[in-house]
Amino acid sequence: MADSFGAGAQSWGNGHDGRRGSGELKNRGGGGGGYSSYQNSAGDGGGGSSSGGYVPPSAGGGGGSYAERQTRHVEEAVRSHYEAEGTAAGVMSLMASQRGQLQGAKDIAGGTRERTEQAQRELDELSYKTRRKRRRLQYIAAGLAVTDALLFLRICQCGGNFFCAWK
Repeated sequence: MADSFGAGAQSWGNGHDGRRGSGELKNRGGGGGGYSSYQNSAGDGGGGSSSGGYVPPSAGGGGGSYAERQTRHVEEAVRSHYEAEGTAAGVMSLMASQRGQLQGAKDIAGGTRERTEQAQRELDELSYKTRRKRRRLQYIAAGLAVTDALLFLRICQCGGNFFCAWK
C-alpha cells in the first residue's frame, strides 16, 4: 500500500515522494511551486504583502474583529473546560460508587471465607467424633466376638449342654 504509514510515499501534498535529497525543495515564501505564506498573502487586513507587516491568521467561522474571534475561542475553551470538569466529577462519583460496591463485595467475601473456615472446623470435629465412635464400636464387636467364641467352645466341651461340670 503506497498510502500506508511508513510506506515512504505521502498521501497528501503535491505528490512528491518526500524522500531526502530529491533536490526539489520549494520556496514556500511565494516563489514557484504553489506554496504561499499566510503572512505574505494580500488580504483583508492591514499591511498586505507589499509592506511585509504581520497579518494575523483568519480564524474563520464568522465576521467580527480579531479580538471578538479570540474572545469566542476563549469562551469556547472555558466552556469545554467546565464540561470536562463536569464529566470528571461524574466519573469520580461513579468510581466512588463502584469502590463502595467493591468494598461491600470484599466484606461479603471475607464473611463467606470466615463461615467456610468455621464450617470446615466443625466438619473436622464431626469427622473426628465419628472415627472415635466407629473405633469404639469395633472394640465392642471384637470383645463380643471373643466372648461368643469362648461360649461356643464351652458348649462344644460340655456336649451341647451349657451347664456342665468342669472335668
